[in-house]
Amino acid sequence: MLNHLLDYQPSRFQRKGCRWLRLSGVLSLIGLLSACQGTEWGEQLGRVVQPAVPAASPATSTPQLSSSPTPLPSPGLSSPQPTGVATVSPSPPLSPESSGRFVDLEAGSLVARSVNRLDQLGVFADLTGNEFQPQRSIRRGEFARWLVLANNAIHADEPSRQIRLGSASERPIFLDVPEEDPHFRYIQALGAAGLIDGDAHQEFRPNSLLSRAELIRMKAPLDLPPGQVKGSRQELEEGWGFTDVAQIPAEAVAPLVADRSLNNASTVLRTFGPIRTFNPFEPVSRGEAAIALSAFGERTAQDAVLQTPAPSLPDPTPEQESPESSESESEPEPSPPPAEPEQTADPEPDPSPDPTPAERATNPARPSPPEAAPGEIITPSESQP
Repeated sequence: MLNHLLDYQPSRFQRKGCRWLRLSGVLSLIGLLSACQGTEWGEQLGRVVQPAVPAASPATSTPQLSSSPTPLPSPGLSSPQPTGVATVSPSPPLSPESSGRFVDLEAGSLVARSVNRLDQLGVFADLTGNEFQPQRSIRRGEFARWLVLANNAIHADEPSRQIRLGSASERPIFLDVPEEDPHFRYIQALGAAGLIDGDAHQEFRPNSLLSRAELIRMKAPLDLPPGQVKGSRQELEEGWGFTDVAQIPAEAVAPLVADRSLNNASTVLRTFGPIRTFNPFEPVSRGEAAIALSAFGERTAQDAVLQTPAPSLPDPTPEQESPESSESESEPEPSPPPAEPEQTADPEPDPSPDPTPAERATNPARPSPPEAAPGEIITPSESQP
């Protein structure tokens, strides 16, 4: 009932403007009602005060706190992102085959893979720009340069398969390839090794377009060991079955027969596919030349790229030296101590003269302390007066 009266006083009395009620009156009324609690009059007054209790407003109601914890998002489910917030998604990793610098190659094609691998080996280091022009025909001088560089890069671990480059001081083997020619060192090296021959005029014709027959003729001696490039036109017809065997030049017959013995590693099969007509005088494109030079026999440019060690990067964190090593490096070695001066022997003191009888009477001699036996402890005794 006291609680009802406390709720009744601020609501009912204040609403009617009764400001004359003072604290003393309230206390007196509270005491009176407390004394009347349990009587009929007190119950009637309680019923009057009960409806005046204000109900809790929904707007000011105390919020209910849930005892259950807030569920955390599962690792496999993505939580919803608020609208207007940019999300950064990781980009997919690039394929190693599509990381070349030439933009005019079809990604993932045989030409692109061959060009990119040879470029990683430094074969096309002289090419500038970002276009390879794979459909353009290649010239004999440029192919000679690529042939030497690709062979030496793929056989980098075999010195016996390396082609020794010529020097500018050498006498030119071919009359149309002087020392000033940009491909002189490579053409000179192939000529000195006996891998290429000049025509009847002792010329190499470096600016002429390379034909299919010339490609096989120049490359076959590097695919097989010496002495295995041999064969007849009949073996060529039996091995390849080309419909234009009669049109193939005589100097290309033996290289084609030897190339057929490589089976799937054959330059003809890898470069031109399973063809029935060879077309020996058709010009070779730059893309076809790259495919042909991407392998020499069983050795491939892909294997050479995987075997090439990656350049080691310096450790960003400097090595911490131990305190002992740093002290040993910072502190100079101590200099040897200076030689001590030679010490002269002190003169022996003269023996004191025997005391006189008067001195003996004045200063009687003290008895010497007894000698300690091994393991015996002697305590000094005080002199008695």
